[in-house]
Amino acid sequence: MCNAVSIAFAVPVAVFEVSRVSGFVEVRYATGDETYLTFSGETENPAAGEVIFADAEGRAQGRGWTNRQSGLSAVRFDF
Repeated sequence: MCNAVSIAFAVPVAVFEVSRVSGFVEVRYATGDETYLTFSGETENPAAGEVIFADAEGRAQGRGWTNRQSGLSAVRFDF
């Protein structure tokens, strides 16, 4: 649904599984110390100055105006 909204309005939309987010999410520039979990399970550190969606523990939940969703907080459906 969020991808459809993004396409329809040409605006990036971030969706996070809130149970996997610590405290809050803020859009800011990375310091380079944040962690980011890829969908393949690897941990990366966003480059200083990259736009990220960071939570209270310094984890990047989204990168590049949400075009890279974290594997940690991605919404998944268990069928």
